Amino acid sequence: MADGEQPHVGRSSQVPPQVSVVSYQVSAPENFTFKVEEWKIWIRCFESFEKATGFDEMSGENQVNTLIYSMGDKTNDIFANMAG
Repeated sequence: MADGEQPHVGRSSQVPPQVSVVSYQVSAPENFTFKVEEWKIWIRCFESFEKATGFDEMSGENQVNTLIYSMGDKTNDIFANMAG
């Protein structure tokens, strides 16, 4: 370093910046209760679940299966009876 020259401060172009990755586990909403007065709350919770998990990027079949699973056993039974 020459007289009066300041050392280089900052990142070297060869060193990638460090990225902090935060991972969250997102649980599906509670099982659907079939009580009309609770539908809006459940739907709002499921919509948040969709956004947080990338649900909208899944295939249609995966979306349907995730929805049925999230709604619980009673819904699964209803769909199973409709199919066959």
